[in-house]
Amino acid sequence: MRLNRILIVSFFVTAASALAAGIALTSSPGSGVFGKVTVGKTSDPTTFTVKNSSANTVGITGVSLIGTDPADYTILSTGTCQVGSVLAVNGTCTVIVNFKPTAAGSRTASVRIDSVSY
Repeated sequence: MRLNRILIVSFFVTAASALAAGIALTSSPGSGVFGKVTVGKTSDPTTFTVKNSSANTVGITGVSLIGTDPADYTILSTGTCQVGSVLAVNGTCTVIVNFKPTAAGSRTASVRIDSVSY
């Protein structure tokens, strides 16, 4: 079993995929743009589907927000990407996020999926 921090889903910048120790997780959409949202108002939720594109089974050990403005985002549900979940090869899980800006301008954060491979 190897510990890995392997997926960062950027909400505004780039499509996400990461490769570490032979593990590949990708997300769709790779990035989510929530559009123009009034400061203090909440966006509609966006669902990100995470796929295990590697040749190994992957276990989810953590789901968190990181980056410059993580407080402006909320993980509404880890859906099927809950801690303890196992993704088979080509298996998928979902994370649902919304956006509530605390200031005007571009606000960025990422969802980080921590995992182990078996």
